[in-house]
Amino acid sequence: MFDKVFPDELFELIMEESVLYARKCKNNTFQLTKNELLVYLGMNIVMTYIKYPNGRMYWSSKPGLRMDLIADAMTVNRFEEIKRYVHFTSEEPDPDDIFWRIRPVISIFHAVFHANGQETEHQAVDEMIIPFKGRHRGKQYLKNKPKKWGFKV
Repeated sequence: MFDKVFPDELFELIMEESVLYARKCKNNTFQLTKNELLVYLGMNIVMTYIKYPNGRMYWSSKPGLRMDLIADAMTVNRFEEIKRYVHFTSEEPDPDDIFWRIRPVISIFHAVFHANGQETEHQAVDEMIIPFKGRHRGKQYLKNKPKKWGFKV
């Protein structure tokens, strides 16, 4: 199921754009493999479930704090280097598109979902709010929702 939702073309895009961005930032030695990218994404998923106040605490030398699942998968320096350079597009900003930074990823997901979806007469589409407290011009306020501020999907 993972391979259907996240095709190789998505990872190729992220790897290419991240290396291009690193070159733009004057780092000509940065390389990224698909395996490293998958490990990086998996580590971020684990970090959303087990929150530490500081990201470097996952690699702590103190036995009670260190999380072996993360610390043994990748070094903290490599994790932070990938985090610094991960990118999704090298195109110029489109003033009319508030999601221009992730538009290529959205396009890939759009194609994947349409290719794998099965339309039936009993399907319903609903809206939801993805909670967000930061500043972004795509954020909306809906007074009758439990989470009032966020992105409407």
